[in-house]
Amino acid sequence: MHLVAELESLQLEATLIDEAANVGITLSPLSRYYLGSAPRPGLVLGYAGATEAEIARAGGWLAQAWLAR
Repeated sequence: MHLVAELESLQLEATLIDEAANVGITLSPLSRYYLGSAPRPGLVLGYAGATEAEIARAGGWLAQAWLAR
């Protein structure tokens, strides 16, 4: 199962993905799923195979990173 979080720009998408990787969190860019010339920026957040602790850690980090913008 997945959630989609739309973002304002491809730059923000790339920044969040890079910052998450630095703390051991893998985020998937929504733009990767677009074949056309105008990809939509965002994150595809998969949670079906994650434990509650993993979801809390990644979700907490993402919330803090988002609010810091």
